[in-house]
Amino acid sequence: MTRRSLWEAALPRLRSPLLRTTGIGKGGLAMLPADDCRAAGETGLSMLTELAVPARPVAAIPRNYFRRHPEPEWFPVGGEGYADVQHWAYSTRLGGAGVVVDPLSLYLSLQGQGAPRLDGALRDLLDEVFA
Repeated sequence: MTRRSLWEAALPRLRSPLLRTTGIGKGGLAMLPADDCRAAGETGLSMLTELAVPARPVAAIPRNYFRRHPEPEWFPVGGEGYADVQHWAYSTRLGGAGVVVDPLSLYLSLQGQGAPRLDGALRDLLDEVFA
């Protein structure tokens, strides 16, 4: 079985690592250590494909992050000056070193949103992973 066909066979049994999303001031992203905080969502996808960078940055942290670090002040509001922080069910470091979450987990977190531009970028992402 090829890697891609194995992925396609497993895909119906896999779920998104995304548990919830909270807002934080863009300056607050610098408080989140780079070893746990990685680019995710459309921000991560834009770093791995030709998708345009979103106006509102998206980062991911693992669920157990706040056992080791103080929790910053979260904001339930949107708009300029804010970023989205995704709380993931597992480590954001699966892909090893780097600034973006692993590509397959990124795919799982974004699949099924129905936006044609995202769908195209996700196809490009998988083409790159399985090239």
